[in-house]
Amino acid sequence: MQPTISYDQKLIAIAEVLLQRTLESKLQWTTKGDDKVVINFPGSSIEISDYLFGHRYTLLVRDDKMRRVRNISASDLDRYYDTFARLYEEARNTALKTDDVLDSILDHLE
Repeated sequence: MQPTISYDQKLIAIAEVLLQRTLESKLQWTTKGDDKVVINFPGSSIEISDYLFGHRYTLLVRDDKMRRVRNISASDLDRYYDTFARLYEEARNTALKTDDVLDSILDHLE
């Protein structure tokens, strides 16, 4: 029998894989307001917020009806703060195409 994995452990594993795939440019994130980034999957979506529910860096899983399935915050698990912070920043930069925007500004300044 396999040991039971807690929901928090699954969410941490998801965050780690999302970070890796984001760094590999394999995921397409979109913005939702100024402080959230979203990625959609068949039947679900994941939001990462800078500040939500009174916590810094919250990962929120929604089902296809946009109901909150589960969430976890970096401040709940301080040892994962850097992972959540980096995931948020990388996902946000991907969604906003930060490199393209900054490169365009530099090109215009030359």
